[in-house]
Amino acid sequence: MDKQHQIPKYVEVANGYQLIEDYHDDPTGLLLPVTSRCGYIHLIRGRGDIPDSITLKKGFVWDGASGPTIDDSTNARAAMIHDALYRTVRAGILDKWYRATADQVFYTALREDGMAWWRAFYYWLGVRLFGWRSVRPK
Repeated sequence: MDKQHQIPKYVEVANGYQLIEDYHDDPTGLLLPVTSRCGYIHLIRGRGDIPDSITLKKGFVWDGASGPTIDDSTNARAAMIHDALYRTVRAGILDKWYRATADQVFYTALREDGMAWWRAFYYWLGVRLFGWRSVRPK
């Protein structure tokens, strides 16, 4: 995959990872239906030649890739963006059907960041099969 993305700057904290500076990205396939802000998460719907994008503010915390995985450079960005998108679905900002798009963005980001296709497929399959639990309102 040829698209280059900014590497998020974060530190490990008790419940996962925390951004130490704002992070902005236009992940492939984002396709947002709205522009919205939800705490540390800002979704920006693009116009014309400007792609849809996401900004995660300094202090955003996520738990890394879920399941029997090892967090590394090939899944850090994907897991962070995926967690943010799932939170907006859980909050009702994005429709529950957006979960499939979030999962596809996750897979594409894994591949763009150097993960082998077969490993990325298993990560994707995991979120497709079990991710519904994470988007239910709490």
